[in-house]
Amino acid sequence: MNAHIDGDTLTLFDDIHIGLAVSLGEEGLIVPVIKNVGRIGLADIARARQDLAARARAGQLGAEDISGGTFTVTNLGAYGIESFNPIIPPPQVAILGVGTIQDQIVAVDGAPTVRPRMGLSLF
Repeated sequence: MNAHIDGDTLTLFDDIHIGLAVSLGEEGLIVPVIKNVGRIGLADIARARQDLAARARAGQLGAEDISGGTFTVTNLGAYGIESFNPIIPPPQVAILGVGTIQDQIVAVDGAPTVRPRMGLSLF
């Protein structure tokens, strides 16, 4: 999944550069990239996400901030969307769509129980 495709050529990557879709409202969508995600901790990833999203909305991203993604994550859960079919950004080969978290009735040891559930779409 951490790859690009160009025609018949598939390139696999060791370094993981995650694109995170950021809504710009009426202006559309932009996908800044957190570089080397596999080499940093969760707290650093969260800080990088906050920084990139804030700079994206302020129109302060450079070319290096939006290039080099090897896999993308997009989240429509904040808008109440349960699940959706995201579009894979070329030349990447996959994308993860994250839906909203909702309480749903599920079976636990044969009894109906309410649990939070989230829809994920991996393409």
